[in-house]
Amino acid sequence: MQANEMSYLNSTIKMQRKTPPTIVSFSPENNPTDSISCASIIEFVFNWDMDTAATRNAFSIVPAVNGKIEFTNNNSHMVFTPNDPFTGATLYTVTLDTTACHPDTSFVNHLQQNYVSQF
Repeated sequence: MQANEMSYLNSTIKMQRKTPPTIVSFSPENNPTDSISCASIIEFVFNWDMDTAATRNAFSIVPAVNGKIEFTNNNSHMVFTPNDPFTGATLYTVTLDTTACHPDTSFVNHLQQNYVSQF
């Protein structure tokens, strides 16, 4: 470090999330009349990092499918990978309810409405 230069190495920056989380993109596309690959995964991309426990608990799929949920990209990307391929000729309904939230509780931190998609 030299004189008149700033270092952020030991600084803590607290992110303020002044807007509620939203879903920026979802896959597979919401299209109950078209087919998808049975080996598909379900992906959510959010505008904020998410509280992983709350968001995991807010997720549901009907008919029920066993699988794992992982978060990447600083917890702003959630992926559900089914243990077994989806069953062909079956309509699946994915819901992420309003308990999904980001970790900042000083502002509105939860989804403003349930997100529902079918494929």
